[in-house]
Amino acid sequence: MKKFEGYQLVILMLALAFLILSMGIEERISIPDHKSATSLFFNLNVAALFTKELAFALLISFVISVGIERRAKHLDNISHERMRKAIAEDVFRGVFAESLPRNYVDAVVDRDLRIDLIRPWIRTVNDVVRLNEEENRAAATAGLSAFRINRKIVYELKNISGGEVERTLRVYMPVAHPVFQDWVTVTRISMGGTEIDQDHLRSYRRLEREGTTVSYEWPVTLRQGEAVTVEIDGHLFKRPADNDIFGFHAPAFRYEVVFRSAFPMTSLGLFERSAGAITNEHIDLEKGFGMWVLEGPILPNDSITMWWLCDLDSA
Repeated sequence: MKKFEGYQLVILMLALAFLILSMGIEERISIPDHKSATSLFFNLNVAALFTKELAFALLISFVISVGIERRAKHLDNISHERMRKAIAEDVFRGVFAESLPRNYVDAVVDRDLRIDLIRPWIRTVNDVVRLNEEENRAAATAGLSAFRINRKIVYELKNISGGEVERTLRVYMPVAHPVFQDWVTVTRISMGGTEIDQDHLRSYRRLEREGTTVSYEWPVTLRQGEAVTVEIDGHLFKRPADNDIFGFHAPAFRYEVVFRSAFPMTSLGLFERSAGAITNEHIDLEKGFGMWVLEGPILPNDSITMWWLCDLDSA
């Protein structure tokens, strides 16, 4: 139960007292003996009306004061949080600006410390399959050898700021060859268990970098302290000797990536360009399987690169 301030309790008790008093006066007015005395009846009627109006005015004052008080506390908390972060940034700058260029320290603060959204964990599963009949015909026409990756990305997104955050989320997928351009798509996005409908999903799709990248962008609003699970399904196309880069735009603390192929691999590996480190790795070339776990901190603009080699013709 939320506590009220002392003056608010006084206002509430006075309001209740005047309301009870007005009810008592109205009860007395209803007695026939008092109705016969016109002057007394008039005075009691005025007194009942006055006390009732005063009681309602006090109740309204109580409700307004509670709303203002809670709003003021909320704004005060936000102000204190911003002040705390500003002090922390000033201390960081003061310590490191002595030995490092100021613009370097400012860039670190802006990129790595002044954050409001984090991803505590991320998991990406890549299922490698052969092209379907239509895709295979298109690849053959272009003289390509390729396979399809059905990709699923799942992560938790959490607001750690002192207030509500509005942000645009993004996902990028490379286009291995123009022949695959229309088929590189995100087929499903779920935010906190709520699916984005297909019409909106199609409207989020963009071709970038002269058609070599497909991007999807969509808005998200998170309340203070709120966390949601984001799920993204899609597919892209890669060649038998190729690589894939996964970049991090928000800080993360654990990243797990799984590679599952329907055919054997000749070579398969992953390396990180990150402040974090790979703590778990399992590769089985015969089964076309790879699994890696990167433990944080994983900073914005960090990345991992996965590479592979296989012979589709002999597989």
